[in-house]
Amino acid sequence: ALGDRISSVRGASAQGLGMIGSTYSIGSSCRELAVGSLRQALDDTDVLVRRASILALASIRRAFDLRLDKAITEALLVGLADPDDLVRSTSAGALAETGAGRIGGRLHETIVEKLALAINDTSTNVAQALAGSELVVVRMRLLEALGKAGSIGMAGRRLRQAVVIKLAEGLRDTDLAVCSISIDALAELGSAGIVHHQLLEVIVQELAQALSAHHGPIYRSRVVRALGKIGGVRRVEDGLHETIVQTLTQALGDADSDVISASVTALAAIGCETANVATRGRIVDELLQAFDKCAPEHGPGVMASLSKLGAVLPTDSRELLAIVRHLVRALVGSVGSHVRSASAKTLGEIGMRGVGRGMLESIVVNLARAISDRHSEVRWQSAQAIGKVASLEALGSRLQRLSSEKLARGLNDRCDFVRESSTHALGRIGTASAVDGRLHADIVKMLTRSLGDHDAVVRTTAVTALVEVGIAVPIEHGLRRTIAEELSKCCCDRDVGVRERTMKALGKLGSVGAACGSGFSERIVEQLTQAINRDASAGSQDDGLRSRLVVSVLGMGSAGNVDRRVQL
Repeated sequence: ALGDRISSVRGASAQGLGMIGSTYSIGSSCRELAVGSLRQALDDTDVLVRRASILALASIRRAFDLRLDKAITEALLVGLADPDDLVRSTSAGALAETGAGRIGGRLHETIVEKLALAINDTSTNVAQALAGSELVVVRMRLLEALGKAGSIGMAGRRLRQAVVIKLAEGLRDTDLAVCSISIDALAELGSAGIVHHQLLEVIVQELAQALSAHHGPIYRSRVVRALGKIGGVRRVEDGLHETIVQTLTQALGDADSDVISASVTALAAIGCETANVATRGRIVDELLQAFDKCAPEHGPGVMASLSKLGAVLPTDSRELLAIVRHLVRALVGSVGSHVRSASAKTLGEIGMRGVGRGMLESIVVNLARAISDRHSEVRWQSAQAIGKVASLEALGSRLQRLSSEKLARGLNDRCDFVRESSTHALGRIGTASAVDGRLHADIVKMLTRSLGDHDAVVRTTAVTALVEVGIAVPIEHGLRRTIAEELSKCCCDRDVGVRERTMKALGKLGSVGAACGSGFSERIVEQLTQAINRDASAGSQDDGLRSRLVVSVLGMGSAGNVDRRVQL
């Protein structure tokens, strides 16, 4: 059928041979016959038949048969010399898709040479390139294939050098799409850890020069991300890291916001990976300066990068202290509410690391003040951050009480999500082992007030916080009975979610309540049983809720520390 006079029949036959040849059910001899026939079809007069043959060969090569790699690869290379742009583009795409990872030696070198020659053929014919966009697609596919050929482990130093030179030429292509392919290919090569130091220097220098060229912001952002990808590899030597950092630092002054954001992210990635203290310190200094100078919309992005760096910096380092000071200054003095909000979030993340006492106190005091901020999102993030930091044992009772008093104000906030986060934060403080009995009692009173909040989510959070405090609080404080009594009132809540959470909470309290004195667990069982019956008699249609509550009661009965009378 490949010799049929109708071209559509020949194309369909090539497609069918590709489908059959890529299956596991036929023998090697049949597959070799299919490859030989498709190779001959590359001389067909119809361009669509030749293209179908290329795709069929790529499909067979992708499948599995290693013995046919050489024959198929040679056929794909023949397609690179086809007079038609579409066939050449398809051949280059097939080489890029299937890769050259299983081909070594001279044939691998031939692939790179043929790809380079094909790129020269497409880029020198300016008249044809201007006549249509097809040649641009061809160059893109060729460069993509070239990058993959150079990225495999079997490629030697001379071969990779030739690939880098050709990709560097692609950076100066007249079409930005072609340039983008070259940028990505160089980034892959540079970050793979298979390029020797001298060649890596060439890649970095070429990308740095491309950044200074007068191209659009999308192009510059791509170059910045490529440099960040290369610099984010731990194996990069210190001198090269310094070159990349210097280039990215200059990009912080770019007029485009996307370029600035990409530079900030790239610098943070390098700072997290480099083992050089001086380089990391310089990156922190540059980001802090960028934060002071940048427009308000860039503030959260810089904050996120500083947070990543804060996670790897030593807790007693000068750089971390500088970051905390900048964040505190932004939290109390920034004009933009989104910057203050991002500062609060980042301070909470840094404070959780267990930083020094003085630094921790500065973080907590300023977060506590920010709960009174005029913007609701700042109050919300501040309350969440305090919940993360104030539960640390290293904080001490004085700062825990200060945090609790400020969070108590948040319980009266006009915004539901601020009240919810304040309630959750109080629960976290109440579960800390270092909290004294008086503060425990005060926190229980605060959380009890939230049980009457008009928002169901706040009430549910208060129930969860109270039961966690009740389980964590020492028995001698005598607060479990108080918590159980307050929670039992919520068994009649108008919201089914609050009722369910309350009954589960009582079940958890009851299962640890044997040490709370006579009748404690028995009283909780009675309350849960009454709540189940009350829910049924009220005509509730939620049978699943009652089933889950029954399971909760039975779970109490199986607890090892519940006496026999309660089990009965």
